[in-house]
Amino acid sequence: MTSTTFDIEADLGRLAGAFFNNLEWDENQPYYKTIGLDSKRPFGNQDMEGDILAIIGANMEGDNGEEPCYSSKQREYARTLYEKLLPWLKTKYGGEE
Repeated sequence: MTSTTFDIEADLGRLAGAFFNNLEWDENQPYYKTIGLDSKRPFGNQDMEGDILAIIGANMEGDNGEEPCYSSKQREYARTLYEKLLPWLKTKYGGEE
């Protein structure tokens, strides 16, 4: 099994594309619509870490005893990417951190 090589800058770029593709209108405000992500499923599914790893093209490196899965190291990296996404977008497109 080969290990994934992480490239945080390239991966943040891929994740940013998915971020923009998943923006949607929230019409729950009384006078206007807001723009945002589904807070429970920001990239479409309930498994946010798995979604992020699929977006960046990571291969499943773990095995939970039943089937291949993403490793805990990969899931930790996905959480790190998600935490760095907003500051990265603000730096890239302007705005305060």
